[in-house]
Amino acid sequence: MLDGVMLRMVEEATHAGYPMDAAAVLLIELEGIREVVETQVEQVRAACLSSGPSSSAWRARPRSATCWERPQERVRRRGRVSPSYYVQDGVVPRTRIAATLQFIARVAASTV
Repeated sequence: MLDGVMLRMVEEATHAGYPMDAAAVLLIELEGIREVVETQVEQVRAACLSSGPSSSAWRARPRSATCWERPQERVRRRGRVSPSYYVQDGVVPRTRIAATLQFIARVAASTV
């Protein structure tokens, strides 16, 4: 998952096609035997759509064209937004993602 700030940094640098007005994007990558992955894609699609996303996009990409950036590339790009922008990877229970993003947005707005 990329929050809005990070996805805009990545999009501006890579032009990967992320929606610049999104609050966040969820990236899901599946790999394995084609037939198994095709079934998994439909299961993942159904699960995602049942949660009521504001929009969705589905792309099949070969492994060599993965949408994941190397972490060191993300670190290098952060300075474009702010030299004091701090990113910390963390684990958030799926049931708390929306509340966590809302909290982060409130904290960020109060420190501007």
